[in-house]
Amino acid sequence: MPHIIRLRGPWDYQVLLHLGPDDAPETPLPSGRVQMPCDWSESLGPIFCGRVRYRRTFNWTAPLEADQRVTLAFDGVTQKAQVTLNGQLLGSFGPDPAWLDITALLKPHNELLVEVAAVHTGAGPGGLTGEVRLEIEP
Repeated sequence: MPHIIRLRGPWDYQVLLHLGPDDAPETPLPSGRVQMPCDWSESLGPIFCGRVRYRRTFNWTAPLEADQRVTLAFDGVTQKAQVTLNGQLLGSFGPDPAWLDITALLKPHNELLVEVAAVHTGAGPGGLTGEVRLEIEP
């Protein structure tokens, strides 16, 4: 059974692209802070369509045994997500859950970036709608 560290929050977010109606007035792209898991309709509205970058930092000071692995687990995302840890692209996934081995990338101070895209307006909940966690395998 793995030891679990939940990355619930706070997470910073920044809207990178808002695909709104052509006649919408120019407005600044929103940013803010949320707790995960999160449906972005709470902060961006129920018909949001576009791309959002979520950012979460965490520290790692625990020594690992040679055979231990740390996995970054995502329970759900709206449509598609791209994940970067400490500047290293880990890959894309979605909408199904994903598990990414990050053992070799861990540093004392870590920056996790997850870009989530939704291209269907009003498709319901959006963003990182499932839990995000670290799983340490003994």
